[in-house]
Formats: sequence, structure tokens, C-alpha cells
Amino acid sequence: MGLLHSLTGCMSVSERLLLNAELMAIDEINATGGVLGRNLVPRVADGASDPKLFARGARQLISGGSCALFGCWTSASRKAVKEVVELQDHLLWYPVQYEGLEESPNIVYTGSCINQQIAPALEWLFSRRGPRIFLVGSDYVFPRTANKLIRALAGRRGQAAAISGEEYFPLDCTDFAAVIAAIKTLRPDAVINTLNGGSNLVFYQQFHDAGISSDEIPILTVSISEPEFTPLTKVASGHLACWNYFQSLNNEANRRFLARFQTRYGADCACSASAVMAYSQIYLWKEAVEAAGSVDPALVRQSLVGRSFDSPAGPLVISPNRHIALPAHIGRLKADGDFEILWSSAGAIAPLPWLGLENQDFPAVGIAREILAAYPETVDYSVRLNQEILDRRRAEDALHRLNETLEERIRERTAELVLEIEQRRRSEEALRSSEEQLRKALLMAQKLSQHMESTRENERRHIAREIHDELGQALTALKLDLFWLQEQLPPTVGEYAEKIAEMIVMVSETVSSVQRISAELRPRLLDDLGLVAAMDWLAKGFMKRTGVPCTVTLDQVGNCNGAACATALFRIFQETLTNITRHAHATRVDATLECTRGFAFLEVMDDGIGISAAQLSSDESFGLLGIRERALMCGGKAHISGLPGKGTNIRVTIPCSGKEGSCHENIAC
Repeated sequence: MGLLHSLTGCMSVSERLLLNAELMAIDEINATGGVLGRNLVPRVADGASDPKLFARGARQLISGGSCALFGCWTSASRKAVKEVVELQDHLLWYPVQYEGLEESPNIVYTGSCINQQIAPALEWLFSRRGPRIFLVGSDYVFPRTANKLIRALAGRRGQAAAISGEEYFPLDCTDFAAVIAAIKTLRPDAVINTLNGGSNLVFYQQFHDAGISSDEIPILTVSISEPEFTPLTKVASGHLACWNYFQSLNNEANRRFLARFQTRYGADCACSASAVMAYSQIYLWKEAVEAAGSVDPALVRQSLVGRSFDSPAGPLVISPNRHIALPAHIGRLKADGDFEILWSSAGAIAPLPWLGLENQDFPAVGIAREILAAYPETVDYSVRLNQEILDRRRAEDALHRLNETLEERIRERTAELVLEIEQRRRSEEALRSSEEQLRKALLMAQKLSQHMESTRENERRHIAREIHDELGQALTALKLDLFWLQEQLPPTVGEYAEKIAEMIVMVSETVSSVQRISAELRPRLLDDLGLVAAMDWLAKGFMKRTGVPCTVTLDQVGNCNGAACATALFRIFQETLTNITRHAHATRVDATLECTRGFAFLEVMDDGIGISAAQLSSDESFGLLGIRERALMCGGKAHISGLPGKGTNIRVTIPCSGKEGSCHENIAC
């Protein structure tokens, strides 16, 4: 069972009740054995108050296996589904009043036609209120066609000029101030309302707020359902409605229906004429299916005529034109929310969707029907075209506003970007200035460090020479004097000779210490004989202290004899041998010194325990830091590598000028 209604959008307030009524009928039928021994399974699709979505929902329900479709409210949605069911030879059951001028073999129309609702309502208004009528409706097929026929009916009574005004609004309209002001000015005898959906709530509220009472100008609606008046009781009390069903109808079928309906959906849940027709047409379909012995839409259509059901609105019988003969009732809303029935037709009114043309017999009746049928189609097309134009205008307005917003945003963003660029430029200039200041500071620090190192080396050289020359010479003289004194002593003073011998040994040891301290401070041979001799002296001293073989390979080292360059290489080699002595546990050390292309290259390798990555990056590895710092001060670099258990490799590169006895011109060493 395909149930097709608006569950969202402006029409959902009207259509949800129809779905509830259909679901109740399906459950009741299933509780009594179903249809042809099978249960009914409802499949619900949301038309979302949009004819295009109704058509899509119909296609989906049919392709999904639904044996019949039940639903729609607006004529626009019905016409959209009509194309689908006719194309696929399916069947739609439509429960709402409509404009007529349509008859499809694929649709069963269980709502009222114009001659069953609007015509009797108009006659009643003319006779009870007067001839001056104002027409207000939603902008789609039913209101426009209905109001066209209202004008024709008024004209037939000689009252064509009695239509005071005629206005149409979108289904989702929320502003009726202008039309209400016109009604207040023109003061018609009554207003016929063909508005649909949620816009009715706004219209009645604004009508009441304008100070117009139902006694002055009553509104008679043929579209808003009885439950939709529930929230409007205070503002719509006294206004009128014309339907084929009111809850206040006094018959047994209605009482039983309302009891079941309110038990299922709540005691406060009101029902409507369209909901009763939605409920009843499920039973009419059941009767037709059982008569056909099949749910096949083609077979069901053949058994439609004459199917009947005792509904809450009274007995229903499907006519040959697939419409229903229905009564008409005019009710007035009371303060308690119920409708007081003011007038009822003498009986069920035969459905005349062609306004009686179907009862005429003349040669051109077929042509006349085609002409009449074309009018709603033309109206529908015109309304859809106008809506499309309106939508496009709205889209263009929205696009224009969006463009303006975008342009303004672009201007704002451009200004922001200009400001950001300027700020970034200033930041970059400040950064460059800071970098330049930092570079100068680093250069000054490097020069200061180099100067301090040079000063230390000079001080060491001076101290070493003072110790070696002054103190060494004094100690040597003392030693010679002690030797002379030892020779002058007579043999009889042996104890003094022993003491002098001890003093000679002590002075000799002191001289050796002075020479060692002097060499460690600044080996004199570095200044006197150069780097090669100094490195050889370091290597021999290392081997003497540790017993570890140490080879030094020299290649074109003449250019490395510049004072600062030679000092740096000597100190780096000295620090490296010290580290090996303390930490490496090596069994062999190999050193290579080469000077070529203006650079001095020193490489020292050992086969000791190696070095870890953590040790390489540690801030506490002062020996390694000293090696790197000395190389950096001369504009060079030191690369230290190694692996645990694989020994350590130190490679140092320092620029030299290539002129013996001088450093690189551009490096302050």
C-alpha cells in the first residue's frame, strides 16, 4: 500500500492527519483477516509539499511494489502524480475536494467536486449574507479554477460585479496585511477562503488582529480542515466552513469511528472531512479488490463502479465517473472548537466534475470537455510558470545579494590582505633587521672568542717562556751551584753531602716539571719548529703515556703553519688524544693531516668503544664541544661520528690561505 503525503513543508499540517486515518484503516483491515487472505503493508513516501517530489515518490512506491497509491492534497500534487499513474497504468485514490474538470481512468476521486461544495456554499452566502464576495486563495490550480467558476456562478445570477476582489498567495505566505487592509476598506459581505496549509494560521490571526469580526465579514473556507481550527478557536470563532463531513454529524458510523480514532490518537485529536475520505477509500479499495479477486490495478479498475462503504460521512458509492456522491454541510466554529452545523443538503449531491456537461447530449460535448479540461491544465502551467519566474527572481535577488555580500567581503578581505601584507612586510623587515643584528652579534662574539683564545694562547706562550727561561734558568743555576758545593765539601761532612745530593735530585725533578708544564701550556717547538713537529711530539707523548700505537700521516702540510690555523689544529688534536685517553679504550689511533686548495683537513680515527648519538648531542660532552668551537672560530667545521663498539671518527676542516705562515684572509682566526 503506497501512502503518499506531505510529512514536511507547509502542507504537512493538513496531510499528516490523512496518513493517520489511512494507517488506522489498514490496521483495522489486517485485524479482520486482511484482503484476499493477505495483510496490508503500508509504505510511506514524503511529498514534502512539492509536486515534483510527489511525482518522484509515486514512481518509487510503484517500482517498490505498491499495488495502489493513496494520497495527495493539492491539485498540483495530484496532477503531478496523475502523469505517473497514467504512464504506468496504476491507480491513485485521491481524498480531497478539488476543482473538477478532470476525469482519469487511473484516479478515484473521493473528495467533493465544485458542484458538491463551492456551489452550495456560494448559494447559501448569497441568500444569507449578500452578493458581495472577496476571494482569497493559494496560488495553484484548485483556488484559481474554483474562483473562476465562482465568478461564473455569480454571473449566472446577474451578480458578476459582486466579486469585490480576488488575491492569490504562495502556499508558505506569512504576510496578508495588504489583502486584509483591502477587505477592511471594501467591506464585502463575506470572504471565500481557498488558502491551503500553514498559511491559514497566519491569515486568520492577522484578520482577527485587524479588528474585523466574523459578524461583520465572515470567512467561509472550503480548504482548511476542521482540526486546523483547533489552535485558531480564539481568533476564528464565528467563521464558516463548507465540507461533506463534520465531527458533529449525528450517525452511528461516525460515533464508532471517532471513538476508535480518538482512542488511537488521543481524545483531543480532531478529524477532518479529507481524513474521513482517506480512511474510507482504503475500505472502498478493499471492496473493489475482493470483487476483482486481485490487487492488479487494471483488474481493480474494472470492479470500481458500485463499490460502497458505510462511512462516518454517510454511505459512499463509487459512481461510473469514479467520483462519489456526497452531501454538503455548512458549519460555524464555536468557542469550544466544535462546529455548529447551520445547513445541510437534502441528500448526497451527485458528482459533476464537468459542471453538468456530462449530462448534456450534443455533438460537440466531447470538444467542450476537452476545452474545459484544458483550463485547469493551463492554470496549472501558468501557476508553475509564475512560480518558476518567482523562484528565479528570488534566486536572482539572492544571487544579487550574495554578489553584493561577496563583493563587500572581497573588499574587506582585500583590505585585510593589504594590511596583512604590510604587517608581514614590516615583520619581515624587523626579522631581517633582527637577523642582521644577530649576525653582527654572533660575528662580534666569534671575534671576541677568537681574540680571547688568541690572547690565552699568547699568555700561555708568555707564561711558558717565563717559566722555561726565567724559572728554568734559575733552577739550572741552582742545580749547578749544588753540584759545585757538593764537590767543595770535605769527606768528613758526609751527612751534608747526602743532603746536597737529595737537593740536586729534587731540583732536577723540579726542572723536569717546569719543562713539562711549559710544554703543556704552549709547546715551544710549535712556535720554533711548526705544527708537524708539535703533532709528532703529541703523538709520541700519547704513546709513551698510554702504550697505544698512534700514527700521524702528513701530506702537503706546509700551508698549515699559519699561527692561528696551526694553533687550532694542534689544540684539536691535543683534545682528541685526551678524549681517547680518558674514554675510548682504544688499541690504535690513526691521524691524517692534509693541506690543499686553501683548506686544512685533520682526521683522527680510533678503534675504541665508540660513541652514542646521545653522547654526540649531549651538552655535557665538553671535549667534543671544545673541538667544534675551535673549528667554528676559524671559520671551519668539525664532524664527529661513531657507533658503539665501532670506534670514533673526528674530521675537521679549517680554511687556510695557502701562504705559509698566514691564515685565510676572510676568516678572523
